[in-house]
Amino acid sequence: MLIQKYSPLQHIEIFFRSRLRLLGQPILGALVIVVVFIFDTRYFLDHGKNDILSAFITTLRFITFQIQPSATDRITEAFIIFNIVFSLILVQSILSLAGSFFHKPADEIVQQAKAASLKDHILICGLGRVGVNIAERCLEYGVKAVAIDTSVDENMVRRVKQMNIPVLLGNALDAELLRAGGIHKAKAIIACINNDLTNIEVALAARKIRKEIRIVASIFNEEIALRVDKEFGEHSAFSTSVLAAPTMAAAALSRNMQYVFALDPEDSENISPVYFGVMTMYVKRADTYAQRKKYEHSFQMRVLSRETAISAELKQHGVKEIWTVIGVFDELKRFTVEIMQNPDLMQIFEVHLPLNPNTQRDMVLICGLDKLEFQMVKILRALNPTIRIGIFDFGVSEFMANNPLEAMRQVAVKQFRSDLEQLRVEFFDGDPREQKVMELNGLDTAMTIIAATYDDLTNVRIAVNARAFAEKEPHILLRVFSNELAEKLEDMFRIQTVFSVTYLASATFVGTAVIPSAENAFTVDKRPYCVINACAAEAQATGMGIEQFERQYTCLLLRVIGADGTLRLLDTTTKLAADDNLTIIGPLAAMQKIDRTLQNAGKTGVKI
Repeated sequence: MLIQKYSPLQHIEIFFRSRLRLLGQPILGALVIVVVFIFDTRYFLDHGKNDILSAFITTLRFITFQIQPSATDRITEAFIIFNIVFSLILVQSILSLAGSFFHKPADEIVQQAKAASLKDHILICGLGRVGVNIAERCLEYGVKAVAIDTSVDENMVRRVKQMNIPVLLGNALDAELLRAGGIHKAKAIIACINNDLTNIEVALAARKIRKEIRIVASIFNEEIALRVDKEFGEHSAFSTSVLAAPTMAAAALSRNMQYVFALDPEDSENISPVYFGVMTMYVKRADTYAQRKKYEHSFQMRVLSRETAISAELKQHGVKEIWTVIGVFDELKRFTVEIMQNPDLMQIFEVHLPLNPNTQRDMVLICGLDKLEFQMVKILRALNPTIRIGIFDFGVSEFMANNPLEAMRQVAVKQFRSDLEQLRVEFFDGDPREQKVMELNGLDTAMTIIAATYDDLTNVRIAVNARAFAEKEPHILLRVFSNELAEKLEDMFRIQTVFSVTYLASATFVGTAVIPSAENAFTVDKRPYCVINACAAEAQATGMGIEQFERQYTCLLLRVIGADGTLRLLDTTTKLAADDNLTIIGPLAAMQKIDRTLQNAGKTGVKI
């Protein structure tokens, strides 16, 4: 497990901050010591000592009982009694001071001290499924974090504390708690509580304290999300379902995809969304990378990263390199088909055959109905208009009854069903956790089964029942909470594709918090990549060749939309014009450089 690290100076700061309360008594004792030393020194100056140094030395010897005053008047007697009492206080102060350094302070105080030591961090409000994944992504991306939670779920709080991320317990609407979390020094605040209105309230409370703080909120309702974007700035509101749906839908048609995202039209009615996929390819010949441009040109794709340090297990299977490529989803799918049909290409690349409907199996069967499933259906229709889609809309009562999202879900599902009927979706009755129910409702015609309810156990039961029905078909797609659990389930039950929706979505929350101009982010081999939209003029790229632009900014130019609406995808042949709208992708650090350029362009008044 990754843990948040602190510098040596931060450790020292945390040590003293966490012991400030314990040091209260020793500090008070030290003040008393100073007063007594001054009083005693003055006394000995008035009783036979000619200079301050002699009087001070005599005072020091006196309070350690090495000498006694020679006078016997009442003032001297009172003076002796006073110093005896003071000596006891001195001993107690020394013991308290020593104890404060060895005594372990309360956990709450330690958490506050850790939070106070940070700057340029992300303040995470809410440690539900989304919040915990955001915390994990912060560690992967090298971004410091502080969390605030009401400790409703102690397991989640404990998990984040194990990451060495400070957790402050309380209401995120509390201004004092936000200040304790370092809002004045934070880079951004992410509100990811399981309630849209609460997240908006948190955002407003944060802006009241610090007007310029970057806000990112998890919002379920799309109408509310649009209003949040207008109020707090572009790319301020995201739905985990909307972010994860493209990957889940594409995985129903291809087992090669790591991540899929949509590039929506930029104020143009003539351009449809373009779905880009991130795909892993195993390369069996070491000289293939030198020939990559011919594959990139033929299939509208680019090599995003190349891994040459291969595990011994993969080497045994003849793998020399691992490529992560990015391209238009349909083109990547076409490339994988060509590989499987071309013996020469099969000697070079290793991929899974894409899933296509046939006479025996032509249905994607979805178990569950909420916003994620609704979004998946729309994307499946865009990717493959002819495919049959079936949905089991059933209640997962033992889980959903206590879920804060249930009230919103019940209202939304009615509208989802109405809208889905227009998309030629078949609805099935019964509980798909029962194998007989699935057998009677399309299991034998399903090419893919998606178990995508909110409850991990329900999804596993559905997947196991489907796998028991047939060893190889249908393709099973499973939704779970934890990415670690996803990897274990894939090995344990031979379920071919398992995704954590919150893991898929959390990258975008962190990426947009770090880079305000980003609109999407994802992880490749635990390395963060961000997607940014910019104007060529803002990016200071007017007249620049695309290859030159990519070299300068260490990025890839996915899409160019001209002023006349013309669309160029992964094109490296032309130069950029001032009015071109660019979609850029690259590592987080490189994208931060572009973001600074865009911010400077805005400050200097560069026009789009």
